[in-house]
Amino acid sequence: MNTIGISESLHRKIEWTLHNVFHLPDFRPLQREIISHVFLNTSQLAILPTGAGKSLCYQLPSVLLPAPTVVISPLLSLMREQTKRLNELGIAAAHWSHWEQWGDADEDVLTAWAQGRLRVIFLAPERLRHPDLLRQIDRLPCSLLVVDEAHSISEWGHDFRPDYRRIKQFHRLLGQPPILALTATATPQVEDDILRQLGLSPEKCLVTRQSMDRANIFLAVEKVAGSKQQHQAVLDAIQQESGAIIIYTATRRQAEYWGRWIQQAIQEPIGIYHAGLMQKERMVVQDAFSTGRLRIVVATTAFGMGIDRSDVRGVLNIGMPESLDSYTQEWGRAGRDGQRAWARLVVTPADIKQRRRMLERERPRQQVIQQVMEIVGRWPLHRGVWWDLNSAGEMTPGEETLDFEAIAEVIVTALEDMDVVEVLAKRAHQMFVRVKKPVESWMTQALNDRLQRLYAHRTTQYEQMKAYIDASRCRREAIHQYFGQSLIASGDTPHLCCDICAHSSFSGAQRTLKTADHDGVLWEKLRAWRQQQALDENVAPYIIFSDRVLREICERRPKTWEELHQCPGMGPIKLNRYGQALIAICREVDEDNPQKASYGVRVKSAKEQAWSLFAEGLPVPEVAERVNRKPSTVIGYLEEWIIQDQSRAWRWYGESLVPPQVQQQVEECLTRDPNQTLKSLFVALKGKYPYDQLRIARALIQRSRSAPDMRR
Repeated sequence: MNTIGISESLHRKIEWTLHNVFHLPDFRPLQREIISHVFLNTSQLAILPTGAGKSLCYQLPSVLLPAPTVVISPLLSLMREQTKRLNELGIAAAHWSHWEQWGDADEDVLTAWAQGRLRVIFLAPERLRHPDLLRQIDRLPCSLLVVDEAHSISEWGHDFRPDYRRIKQFHRLLGQPPILALTATATPQVEDDILRQLGLSPEKCLVTRQSMDRANIFLAVEKVAGSKQQHQAVLDAIQQESGAIIIYTATRRQAEYWGRWIQQAIQEPIGIYHAGLMQKERMVVQDAFSTGRLRIVVATTAFGMGIDRSDVRGVLNIGMPESLDSYTQEWGRAGRDGQRAWARLVVTPADIKQRRRMLERERPRQQVIQQVMEIVGRWPLHRGVWWDLNSAGEMTPGEETLDFEAIAEVIVTALEDMDVVEVLAKRAHQMFVRVKKPVESWMTQALNDRLQRLYAHRTTQYEQMKAYIDASRCRREAIHQYFGQSLIASGDTPHLCCDICAHSSFSGAQRTLKTADHDGVLWEKLRAWRQQQALDENVAPYIIFSDRVLREICERRPKTWEELHQCPGMGPIKLNRYGQALIAICREVDEDNPQKASYGVRVKSAKEQAWSLFAEGLPVPEVAERVNRKPSTVIGYLEEWIIQDQSRAWRWYGESLVPPQVQQQVEECLTRDPNQTLKSLFVALKGKYPYDQLRIARALIQRSRSAPDMRR
């Protein structure tokens, strides 16, 4: 099968790399298309939900591209995790962070980069200003520039990083290779700003959007009267869940408080993570959570982007998040293995008031802007000055609640955009700033207008977050509307959507989300084996196998290599590496528990499994992944199921994939000529609909004609 204009030989190389380097059975939705456009030298913005596999979109091409891939990434933890993972796969990678000093190791990386011995180089955005890097950049080859967490380049986003604004200049100095910008959340306004800030033309840049719906995650909000009720609600949520949980708080102080309180309440080690801790302390917590040694972490929003743990069963927010953008990023950490998970927000009226106060602290005042401009105006031209933001502000009476540091940093960022100053370095609360041209009087008003617009935007985000908390309609639908998307029916039953759709208490709905029962003895043995294997290989357990694969083994109880190979996620590499051990574990457990062994005697065929999953309402891509078959093959299974299914499930499932107008047009064509082939249908309808949709529509029409009594 060819893909989007690339050659058949390149397509085969891509498939070979997927299976033999990354040990994956198939692509997730849209990955193949994005990767193919990388090889067509197309700049792209890909908006894919958390857990959709964004990193593979640049990691796989890096193996085949002629020159290295450069990745701008915001977190050291993320860079370290990705670098370690790539090197374990045999893909040479290196990373630089902004707080490490330039030395011999950095020169070695530059030399390896220049000689093409590295395939992937991760750079913190702060690195882009380093003079040693910029001085040597003309000798550094690059086939692809990746901007990870691309929403950070926009002031309208929830995690604005001023240093991201340097990417446009860095891209030009690098020789303007194609850009691949990646993010999980972007409103239409942020999307437009990403393209503008990167210097990408909307006409020439391919924008790929995948529905951000995560149908496996149950959404809920619990508004409680006060602190006592909030503590009880938090404790209830934790005690009802035996799996991994991330708990988010609004401030560092709250993370410290809740971490200690929960640890004392449940007598279990709790990780605490926020930006105020030493880097070493944060890495210890992150490593313990990623490898499964720690079940619960209480954190601020600083925790998350570098975490790639797929079996997080719950995300609990205590208090009011800053915006729906940031909240969606946070609850998106749950259920990345596709299994049922939950996201719960527990909030009091005091939390909502606190978020409003935090917003007001950053509200710009004309006199504060004037004060900062006077400070900048006193600095000498073309000479760097260290500025301590903590000691710079002198508040007038009534303004003691203002966050001078935050406002001053926003002002300096705006001045940098206006090419008035240049920020050469940062550390803690200090900035090293060089004034490039004199401050003029008109700039004060320009800055005031800009900051007022930004404040108005932040206020709107607050109101939208508050509306979500107070919502009386489907929460999933409200989030999709905020991001400018339409909610696509997933086939899930209503009680698995959100607390509003459930018409029941959260605790009752949450209990329905528990993982399906499986043989506890086999499950625990498999988990223990995986943990030991991960320690032996010095990797996270999910790198060996995800929980989903282990559950499949529990359900199928394979006794032969052929049966084990049918398990989703069991590619040839992993089968050869771990197959003997897994089969031995299954046989050992069944010998000790003969009454359980009968459950795994007959393994259903891939088609039979797919038919069962269609009836459960699982989408085609997920069915394909579970039965370890290509989506095109699964569409064939779907055709047969629609024709033969004895229940009414075939109708609602098929019609969820094919709009009524498409069915009507296909039926008109088949009425004129019942013997039309798919190709002739495609031509007759002028190529408006893909082949898969036509196949499903044809099957629906055929089934309806054979069962006219079932028509609505």
